[in-house]
Amino acid sequence: MAHGGAGPMFAPFIAEELNIKKIIVPFIPAGVFNAWGMLNLDAIHDATETRIMKLMVNEIEAKEISKIIEELRNKVMSDFKSEGIDPSLVKFEYYLDMRYYGQEYTLRVQTNYPVTLDVLKNTIKSFEDRHHSEYGFKLEGNPVEIVNFYVRGIYELPRPEIKQISVTGDISKALIEERGVYMGNNNVIRVPVYSKESLPADAEIRGPAIIEESTATIIVLNGWKAMKDRYGNIIMTKK
Repeated sequence: MAHGGAGPMFAPFIAEELNIKKIIVPFIPAGVFNAWGMLNLDAIHDATETRIMKLMVNEIEAKEISKIIEELRNKVMSDFKSEGIDPSLVKFEYYLDMRYYGQEYTLRVQTNYPVTLDVLKNTIKSFEDRHHSEYGFKLEGNPVEIVNFYVRGIYELPRPEIKQISVTGDISKALIEERGVYMGNNNVIRVPVYSKESLPADAEIRGPAIIEESTATIIVLNGWKAMKDRYGNIIMTKK
């Protein structure tokens, strides 16, 4: 995936070095692709509290854990309310950073709310299974600690509708000019320059060539071909 103002210009040379045979330049102008992605992210608020708790695994402890999570959940709901978002529309996730007693590092494990004794036991089992998966062993029966309590609230925003573009069109109408270009081989060669916006869907361009868009320059090297798909992405493949 080549994005950013200079990404599509350098990507083909990097692909040649690394023997990568396919490059995708997204339909959103490359120079603003990251900003577009950020604007389409879900709204998320996190709340965390550090409180080291060596687990005895009993009902009283489960209620205490549940109370801490409830306080964090209320904080997240308050954050959403301050932004005019109805908390009833928010999806919540609950995590505990856990470790064996005496360890320095932790593993984040998802849990459920409210926390009952059974939920606590299942969360400890999830921690031990994750520990075995990450480090190749687990210490069943050894005391376990909670270090951090973590609540995440997610308000899902509607995804943008990405429409297909017309297949009809004449590639020759997308040709802007021919000009001399230095392609890094100590020679200046004349190459066709195309407008990305004017290219019809399924149009295929064989390198060497340049495709210009509003915020970036796409270079198609010799031995590569570029095709504009029906969503406006430029797909470059090595022949």
